[in-house]
Amino acid sequence: KKWAFFILTNHGIEGFSKLFEHSKKFFALSTEAKSKCVNGSRGYLPPYAEIIDPKNQTERESKEAFSFRKRRGETEGRDQELNIWPADETIPGFKEDIESYHSKMCDLARKISKHLAEGLGLESSSFERFFTKSSATIR
Repeated sequence: KKWAFFILTNHGIEGFSKLFEHSKKFFALSTEAKSKCVNGSRGYLPPYAEIIDPKNQTERESKEAFSFRKRRGETEGRDQELNIWPADETIPGFKEDIESYHSKMCDLARKISKHLAEGLGLESSSFERFFTKSSATIR
């Protein structure tokens, strides 16, 4: 009774398949090219760069990843410093498509939160404060 799970289908947001196309191109790049996009937990994370659950895990994760995050209210200049992108000529549209999809999904999450609040008998704006300076990641 503490947790729930649902899958939202037919939400009308397009672009997911484009992200997979970009991912295939990005991960096909040389290690040297991908390594130009490293910035802590944003951008490229090479294999064995992290341990997800240090309490129960002794070995680093063998996967590689690309993470994009933008906090609501973060200025574009600051955001540009934190998110590292491959050159547009390397993967045309990579940055723009990820940013667009991220923005649309954040807007959808905000809409869903209003319906969830109403379903719980709360004011529709009850969860709005959690979106004011929220941080959402695409990985």
